[in-house]
Amino acid sequence: MEGVVVSAKLDGSTITVSVYSDKQGHYYLPANRLEPGHYKLKIRAVGYDLDGAGIPILPHRKRPRSI
Repeated sequence: MEGVVVSAKLDGSTITVSVYSDKQGHYYLPANRLEPGHYKLKIRAVGYDLDGAGIPILPHRKRPRSI
């Protein structure tokens, strides 16, 4: 699903990093803007609003994710 907004917020932080999914539904959070830690994800698209999933971000790992 293209154009889905995926936002990541580090637990305890006030800063949120947001990206859009591509045509295949993949999204990439920029490693240079995320420090290692536990992040809460928020996903928004027309007709959807998912909030609350948590994921760990590990240093030096690149794993594509899909919507």
